[in-house]
Amino acid sequence: MPDLTKTRVHFLGYSLTNANRKLEVRRNPDYSTIENDLLVQSMLQNSNRVKVYSEDAENRWFIQNLLPDYLPFLEILDVKLGCDQLLSLYNGDISYFGNVLIVLDGDVKDKNLEVIPERLRTRLNNIIKLPGSVRPEEVIYQYILSLDSEHPYWENARKLNMNWTYFRENGPDSSIYNQEKDREKYKKWFTDHRLAFDKTKLFEFWANDHKDLVKIFVKEFIVSYNAVASRIFAITIDE
Repeated sequence: MPDLTKTRVHFLGYSLTNANRKLEVRRNPDYSTIENDLLVQSMLQNSNRVKVYSEDAENRWFIQNLLPDYLPFLEILDVKLGCDQLLSLYNGDISYFGNVLIVLDGDVKDKNLEVIPERLRTRLNNIIKLPGSVRPEEVIYQYILSLDSEHPYWENARKLNMNWTYFRENGPDSSIYNQEKDREKYKKWFTDHRLAFDKTKLFEFWANDHKDLVKIFVKEFIVSYNAVASRIFAITIDE
């Protein structure tokens, strides 16, 4: 039986490849060239995604919702490291942490970043912060409480028997979470409601109401992502 793969390639006479990170058309390539090209692309796709370090699960939830179009380019690591730990690791191993993307919570102050020399931060350009001036779970809680009674989100929330009063009476400061430490209150509250947020598409409403913040973050992400991608020979993103 003839090799249909070879026959088809020979018949067409052309091959498309993006092995050099741009689309090229090759005329009459031999089969071994095509096979090697596919193997190289497979290795790049598996190993050259940009690694992303974040502080916790809430941070990762925000990243995944903010950057749905770019997730195939990323390997978002499931780790829990505070800001100080991440920056300490960064200083301790620049050769590694200079080639990953670090996404910190929005409540991290610029002075906290001063533990890394400004010259180094500017050159590597691989540390960004989430939108907002507080931690992600608090961003969401403040947003919910800010919604007026006519906001379209409540139509979705109503399907799960949730409303503004429910969130106010069952928030992180309620008696339900009073045994937790201050930061843990918000985390526990967020964890308890994360599925409801996903089902009611809460993030979509937040993003629609904060288009400028989203646009700024995505722009900063692309710049920092490309800085890392160019160093590890990963695919870059058009700005």
